[in-house]
Order: sequence, then C-alpha cells, then structure tokens
Amino acid sequence: MNILILGTSNSILKDGWVSGLTASIPDINIDNISIGASPGVQYGTQIYKDFSGYDHVFFDSIPNDEAYAYETEGYFYDTNNERIVYEILSTIASETNLIILGFCLERYVDNLSPIFKNRLKIARSIGCQF
Repeated sequence: MNILILGTSNSILKDGWVSGLTASIPDINIDNISIGASPGVQYGTQIYKDFSGYDHVFFDSIPNDEAYAYETEGYFYDTNNERIVYEILSTIASETNLIILGFCLERYVDNLSPIFKNRLKIARSIGCQF
C-alpha cells in the first residue's frame, strides 16, 4: 500500500500517529512530506503531482491553519485561502482516496473553529473521508 502524507508537525512526531499506522499495516510504503509550523496552502506546490500512484493521501493542516489565522500577526485566512485549500483537496480526491485529518488546536476541541468547519464542508462536497 502506498501512502502520501501532507501534514504538520503532528504527522512527523516521533512515535506519533504515523508510527502507529506504519506498525499496523504490513508492507506499507509512506512518502511523508509533512512540514511543521506551516499552513495547508503550502501544499499548493504539490498540485501537479500525480496522486494516482498512492492508495491514500492524508492531509493534516487544521491546527497550523488555526494558529496562523487566529494568532499570527500579519497573516490572514480568508476565502482565497479556503479556495486554495479546496483546489488542493479536490484535485487529490479526484485522483485517489483522500483522508482529511481533524486534528485541531486544543482550544477548539469543544467549540469548532471556522477553519475546522470549512474542512468538514470541503470533505462532504468532494466525497472524501474526514
């Protein structure tokens, strides 16, 4: 099974969820190009990648998008950012199985952020797992 991970530091933590995935699936091949402390729009650079060679692509950017949008001076998250993320995710979903991970900042666990809600909306509109 071939997996691509586009994620945040959550996806590169030692003994994190990726380690558990690797341990639970025999013969798994993972390309993990996650980058910590970066928002999801960074993966627009991957839009021309052939995703069809992967059985699944995991996308994890909600916590960093929340941090940038609500805590980083000089950065703003608007409909342009949402559109870029939508285009990235819809492109991936048109070529393979996409799984959007729902990690979020702790303060939004009980009161979902607009970014989290938008990711749910995107997942529903393109028919991928969340």
